[in-house]
Amino acid sequence: MNALATKEYKIAVLGSPGVGKSSICLQFSRNQFPENYEPAVADYYRKQVALDGDHITVHIIDTAGDDKSLSDFISQAHGFILVFDITRSNSLAELDYYHELIRKTKNCIEMPLILVGNKLDANNFRQVLHEHAQKVAIQWKCRFYELSAKNKTNLDLIFIESLRLIRQEFLKSRNGEIACCKCFIM
Repeated sequence: MNALATKEYKIAVLGSPGVGKSSICLQFSRNQFPENYEPAVADYYRKQVALDGDHITVHIIDTAGDDKSLSDFISQAHGFILVFDITRSNSLAELDYYHELIRKTKNCIEMPLILVGNKLDANNFRQVLHEHAQKVAIQWKCRFYELSAKNKTNLDLIFIESLRLIRQEFLKSRNGEIACCKCFIM
């Protein structure tokens, strides 16, 4: 990308340990898929993307699942990707904690949020039904996608959609509409 990024947005990727957050972040930002990767601490990634004619730098916060600084990461972020593992039945229910923490930290009912079911490449071992996750997404008033970090199915889509949702939130703020209470423009 030759032009400098004109906008910068931060996306926090949250979910329980082992659902594939780091794989999603590494595959999107560096085109690498780690077969056996277990991060112990949060990590940051950055990538420049073109979005509808704009050049955007996306800062990705990989929260490593059980990090003690989650509230800090959440308060820094403009948007959120909540990840569960479609092959682990409890991983979707575990996202309730993260969703509630985001709502309390941001002091918002609705925010730029995408629910993601990872490991679509292991669909034969599915334990979370697509329909069940879709109901959670409707309840949370967010979008839902399934993806495979391993083979990149829908990988770029979730980040592009997240950036669009963040941009819409900023436009609401500029136009005087009700927007997420604690989002700010960098």
